[in-house]
Amino acid sequence: MESKSDIVFYIAIPDSAFGLNSPLLREIFSFVKQTEAKRSEAPILFQFVPEHLIVSSESPSSEASEIDALCYATYRRMLKPVERSVTRVFFDESIETVAYFQEQPFVLARPSSTVHFTQSTPARSLDVLDRHTLLHVGYRFSACGKWLLAACVDQRGESYDLGTWLIQDDIETSAVVQVWNFALQFAKKANVEWRIIIAKLGPMTANELEGWYYRAIVLHLLMCLIGWNIHLSAAVPLCNDMPPFHVSLFSVEQNLCWPIVPHFNETAGATSSRRAPAKDSKSIYVDIAPAYAIYPSTRIPLTSRSCREQVDLPFIPDNDGTTNTDISGILPISTSILIRCPSTLATSTQSSIYVHLLHAVHSPGSSLLISDDTTPKDVTLNFYELSVLAGAILGLQEYPLLPFHLAAIEVMNDSLRQEDIS
Repeated sequence: MESKSDIVFYIAIPDSAFGLNSPLLREIFSFVKQTEAKRSEAPILFQFVPEHLIVSSESPSSEASEIDALCYATYRRMLKPVERSVTRVFFDESIETVAYFQEQPFVLARPSSTVHFTQSTPARSLDVLDRHTLLHVGYRFSACGKWLLAACVDQRGESYDLGTWLIQDDIETSAVVQVWNFALQFAKKANVEWRIIIAKLGPMTANELEGWYYRAIVLHLLMCLIGWNIHLSAAVPLCNDMPPFHVSLFSVEQNLCWPIVPHFNETAGATSSRRAPAKDSKSIYVDIAPAYAIYPSTRIPLTSRSCREQVDLPFIPDNDGTTNTDISGILPISTSILIRCPSTLATSTQSSIYVHLLHAVHSPGSSLLISDDTTPKDVTLNFYELSVLAGAILGLQEYPLLPFHLAAIEVMNDSLRQEDIS
């Protein structure tokens, strides 16, 4: 395996300093930013190490597994230098010809693709094998409402990125602008005609989706809330510095109510559940055991609260005059359901997720010519594939149905929640 050329600094931090309010941790962050800004060559990797992993020479089994996870995470974060191949240098030698990219230990297999010859100018993208590859962007707000969490990953898990922002202005406007800029920054790493999939983990409000604009000429009052529909319609045509692309907006709801099916005999049920449907029949699910993807023909509105949130409440909430019409009134274009089938009735973790398609738009020159039903199915199946990858690479067993990027932001949210508790 080729070696990577990053310079790695391991910084041991006392366990008591792991906190957002720690002055020591803030000073370390400031040092890291200053060091990275001064160095323009190969990037430096700073890896934080909890003090308890190195204070003792004897490592119990639990600490040994933590050290393995630390080494594994360090390898994933190290970037591999890639030099651009040129036949002859006709330009200034000061121009950089080396870039650094992630190289994961293993990724999802490349799907079979067909290259079509077209006579068109200018070329839509330099890459012809990965055209219309999915680029996933997930985001959510922290439980405290102070942080915006986001993550990006490509369809095969070859590259990913994480982002966090402290929210100071309007929460919906901050999310739309920050997440869109974060997605474009990630998409520009490769010259590919992407299918950008923006998914919010949790129900989306009508203001966040549509936005609103109010102007009173008499009072000289101008009020504007930027929603996804408004922002995408204005921003997508202006992206002239990248290949054409297609954007789809989703809302992903997890832990929704689903009836528990009694456990049946696997031998008796295997034939009926895996029987191939007749050619003239319309299948309502695709067998991707141990999960099933269901594509309902009816439109399912977004819910206001998941079943787990309702069950976990230690009290019965009173009606304080507020309504959930802002959420429940949203009727998506289509909905896909990904269901996990536990081996026993006692296993009910992450029973299902609902993937709601809310909006779709493409930039000028996009060559994507597929039906409206194809993208939601591709997204749902790839969600399951990335959930398997997340379990294999990150070991995230708490979220068996969440894809790589959504599971990552859920871990970030849990970390911030523990920070608030402590």
